[in-house]
Amino acid sequence: MQWTDSLDIVIELYGVHSEVEPKKFNFMDLRSMVLRLEKFNSDTEPFGERI
Repeated sequence: MQWTDSLDIVIELYGVHSEVEPKKFNFMDLRSMVLRLEKFNSDTEPFGERI
């Protein structure tokens, strides 16, 4: 997965962190959670709130 695969990221995050309320964590927490996903293999550089 890449940063632009937002739907795939959401599906994977829900599978791993279904107990987390999406509106309760901040941007940097989201970044950390995505980087820890097993299927995620993108470089961290092209990442920002816009993506």
